[in-house]
Amino acid sequence: MTTAPFRPTAMARERSHDRWRAGLRLAATLMIASCVSAPGASRATQAPSIGWKGNLHTHSLWSDGTDFPEMIVAWYRDHGYNFLSLTEHDLLQRDERWVDIEAEDAGWPPRNASARVALPGYRDRFSVNWVDERPLANGHLVRLRLLDEYRERFEEPGAFLLIEGEEITDREGTHVNAINLEVAIKPQGGETAMERIRNNVLAVNAQERRFRRPIAAIVNHPNWTWAWTAEDIAAVPEARIFEVYNGHLLINNGGDSLHVSTERIWDVALSLRHAAGHPPIYAAASDDAHDYREHGDSISRVGRGWIMVRTARLDPDSIVRALQDGRFYASTGVSIRSETYDEERMRIEIDAQPGVTYRTRFIGTRLGTPLDSEPVVDAQGDTVRTTRRYDEGVGEVLAEVEGVVAEYRYAGDERYVRAQVTSSQPHVDPTTGKVLGVQQAWLQPVFR
Repeated sequence: MTTAPFRPTAMARERSHDRWRAGLRLAATLMIASCVSAPGASRATQAPSIGWKGNLHTHSLWSDGTDFPEMIVAWYRDHGYNFLSLTEHDLLQRDERWVDIEAEDAGWPPRNASARVALPGYRDRFSVNWVDERPLANGHLVRLRLLDEYRERFEEPGAFLLIEGEEITDREGTHVNAINLEVAIKPQGGETAMERIRNNVLAVNAQERRFRRPIAAIVNHPNWTWAWTAEDIAAVPEARIFEVYNGHLLINNGGDSLHVSTERIWDVALSLRHAAGHPPIYAAASDDAHDYREHGDSISRVGRGWIMVRTARLDPDSIVRALQDGRFYASTGVSIRSETYDEERMRIEIDAQPGVTYRTRFIGTRLGTPLDSEPVVDAQGDTVRTTRRYDEGVGEVLAEVEGVVAEYRYAGDERYVRAQVTSSQPHVDPTTGKVLGVQQAWLQPVFR
């Protein structure tokens, strides 16, 4: 049994075409702006040619991370990142909070034990004058510093920025990151995964309108607990960004025999959204870091995935507006020097490293490709709730180019085109799989 494909009306097709033309003009204008500094700007405030490097999914002892926030921020700043958001579960780092390092942990995560192990390194890095401790007769309290207290130790104009964020943690693994928030957002709930996506994204959008500041919503790790399907994401046009790569070892980026990879989810969702006249959804990469010391069960470490944002200014509003406009790419090691889009072609120039080879795949779905689908069944013949099976032409490789410069000329029948760049360089800390074991970059789609 198959489901009928989305079929846009003539008006919807025309709107999509108009958006594509407008998007090309906007992308060209913004790309030029992102590479040119304002007159008189110092070298420190000039946007780097490959973009501002940042991570928007990280956890500390404020929720279920294993280290103090200052230690985490210091790692990212010291390793060349330009911006970071600590996205704790359902809270912002604003209210006073203490941990008792001598108390037994009642549940998961073991926050007290983690703080006890992390404390010596915290003292060494920031001195006892900074660490706020309160020894007691039957305990030992350590205060978690507020974001507004420690940000001044790290932020530097044109070099490093902290952006306030939250992971809205709804049930059954349906999580949405909100970046540049004014106030925390409670999980909005919903009967289905699709409803929970929409309700939480709409709550983010409502706060954006209320406070008149750009706030980005990112749909997190669709393959963690197999929470989201491509059909869920396709049905929520308000969702504009999702994680195609998440560095947590339990996230299942590559899928399995019954579940498709997150990259396949992206292609199915893009195809369905285009057919329905909805805007594209952009792809991000993140660490989703929780673990900050090497140990046997360390499963979510720093430095695995990030985004590179193209904008002239390094400030929260500029970064978020660039995210919303798709002026960024996701990476696990590959850097893109330039991207050129016009009505005839997509051209990419890679920031090549000595001795490394590169392969660029231009991926898309042609207008004539059927969008009918079939359910996925397990060995017992029972239907599995997962992304359905689609024609091989959905997300096909339209062209493959070796080298540091890759160009694709549109044939005219593509719903969308996106680019994936794979290098011969091994990933420094891979999650799983042969493909995910090398460094890659994912560029945003162009809707035709």
